[in-house]
Amino acid sequence: MAAPLALLARAGSTVGRSLGNMTKRSFWQLSRMVFFVELFVYFRRLFFRIAWLATKIGMFLYLFEQAIQAVELLFSTFAAPLPSELSNGIALVLPSNFTACITAILTTKFIFFVLSVKDRVLSSV
Repeated sequence: MAAPLALLARAGSTVGRSLGNMTKRSFWQLSRMVFFVELFVYFRRLFFRIAWLATKIGMFLYLFEQAIQAVELLFSTFAAPLPSELSNGIALVLPSNFTACITAILTTKFIFFVLSVKDRVLSSV
């Protein structure tokens, strides 16, 4: 730890000596250069934060779409061997768009779960 501090102190004294010999013009050139470097670093950090946020939102949307497809696949391929009288009775009671109704209900539950988790995940940006 002592070596980096010594190096920093040496660099600081070198900068201090060079600042003592500065003219107003070179001082303004240096200050503009420092300003643009700081501006570049700020926008670079901003860009990476926005990119990371977009990645997280994309992952949530992908998981959301996969959950919808999984529920639809589950109910479209689910088949139980029932006697014909029982299946005809169930067909009279259940609506023709039963899979769409169940998919909408389960998707809504999944959305509420995602929204409850979203704040914890997105707050780490």
